[in-house]
Amino acid sequence: MVLLFYPKIMEDDLITLVIERAEQKILSPYVRWGIGEDGFDCSGFWYSIFSQLWIVFPSRFTAAMFSSHSRKISKNQIRRGDFMFWDQKPWSKKHNPIYHIEMVVSAPFMRYGKSYVKTLGSSSSKGIFDIKGKRLELSGVGYRIREITQYRHFWRPPYYLQLAECKKQQMVS
Repeated sequence: MVLLFYPKIMEDDLITLVIERAEQKILSPYVRWGIGEDGFDCSGFWYSIFSQLWIVFPSRFTAAMFSSHSRKISKNQIRRGDFMFWDQKPWSKKHNPIYHIEMVVSAPFMRYGKSYVKTLGSSSSKGIFDIKGKRLELSGVGYRIREITQYRHFWRPPYYLQLAECKKQQMVS
């Protein structure tokens, strides 16, 4: 992979572009293996969003495959545009080792002595926030406030470099 140099401001603009595309899907339902207008699962949602922005993947992927394309970062490096992955808890046998993905959309913050981040993604669990911050007892695409625990890890995807190249070629607007 050839690494491109581009200013931090451009990366921020590209992350904003991705988030704006994702926000257009808020309130879409959760559908297992979904990647389209009928609904999304967690990785299908991001597969769809990046595909709309000219990032081509060889096949529909899972959260675990998505993490394999990214660079693991420490909790003190978390920033907007990174991805949060859920690891299987040692006593749980119902999921793959990495089984869920959401995008971080705010800097980490403390509440009641614990660390949290605001995320955007699709989940089967109920309790999302819409674009205006109203809490809804729905599953599907929306914002969530997630505690940072030992079973949640953060990765920085390479896709912003690819978007920068597409932008340079005027493929993304």
